[in-house]
Amino acid sequence: MEIGLDHSHYDTDNRLGAVYSSLFGFWTARDAAVRASGANAQRRDSYSVVLFHHQPEIVVENDFSSTPQQLLNVLLRRDAEGSKNFNGALQTSLSLMEKHWRTDQQVPLHHLHDVF
Repeated sequence: MEIGLDHSHYDTDNRLGAVYSSLFGFWTARDAAVRASGANAQRRDSYSVVLFHHQPEIVVENDFSSTPQQLLNVLLRRDAEGSKNFNGALQTSLSLMEKHWRTDQQVPLHHLHDVF
């Protein structure tokens, strides 16, 4: 899974916080599903996160093992600043998908940003 997050214009509305909260909820639900499937179950999903402002920044790449809290902590260490670079984020996401392509799974792309 490749996720692009726009961390520009972080303001009092806390839109970026809403995006992070949604991601954390998704990761937590996926983690619960894996745990419910058995004692030795391992996550088959890998997560990559691309933050984008002036330039795309890969902050998580092809991660199979981090917990939802560890993934969120990576995001929370980043500052929100800069202008949007949607094209760069999409190109970086495409590059990550091609780099880590697996024929045994479909690869969803969730493009999330803090502008509604």
